[in-house]
Amino acid sequence: MSDRGVMTATLTGLTDSRLDVRQRCHRTTHTRTQRNGIQRYHDQLLTDFSQYHQLIYEALQNQASQNDWATTGTVYPEYADFCTVAGLEPRSQRRDAEYLDYFERLGIIAITKHYGDQHGKTCEIQLE
Repeated sequence: MSDRGVMTATLTGLTDSRLDVRQRCHRTTHTRTQRNGIQRYHDQLLTDFSQYHQLIYEALQNQASQNDWATTGTVYPEYADFCTVAGLEPRSQRRDAEYLDYFERLGIIAITKHYGDQHGKTCEIQLE
């Protein structure tokens, strides 16, 4: 291959890699923008809810940011801590399960239920 052919191949490779970087940056920006829009939508939905709903959603966000998912067993203790800081008496885990079911019906979260493992019924929760 001539020097000109090598140089052209090198430049083509650089151009291709720059395009690849631009595409990845665009994808990342698009994903971030989409996530921000979804977050604003969820925040708007939650404005009409009680402070308990908002606190359990905040606990869900904290847990999901660490693992991309959460379980009812990990969310409730954090929710109870948030209630204590806010000066509220935490609601029961059964009531919190009702809040989570309602969030699922609104499309804010997705719940996968697991029955019969060593801890009884467990719900795996992901933010939508």
